[in-house]
Amino acid sequence: MLHELLQTWFNWVNDWGYWGVILLMAMESSIFPVPSEVVMPPAAFLAAQGKMNLWLCNYLCREPCLWSAIHAKIRQVFLLSA
Repeated sequence: MLHELLQTWFNWVNDWGYWGVILLMAMESSIFPVPSEVVMPPAAFLAAQGKMNLWLCNYLCREPCLWSAIHAKIRQVFLLSA
């Protein structure tokens, strides 16, 4: 089961690119069990192959203000629709 989750997360980063990194990092700070150690290696691997920008991946994986804004918007949407 864990192998399947890792494969799925790697595929999200591979298929969705930066949006996959954003989604997984947002999931990391929510109730979903996605550690950043699972998100960053695929992004770094793709950056080493030249498919992604290393500095942009680093920014997306480390910028707490970005995630705070995203989480605030998600909470607002779910609280307003509940």
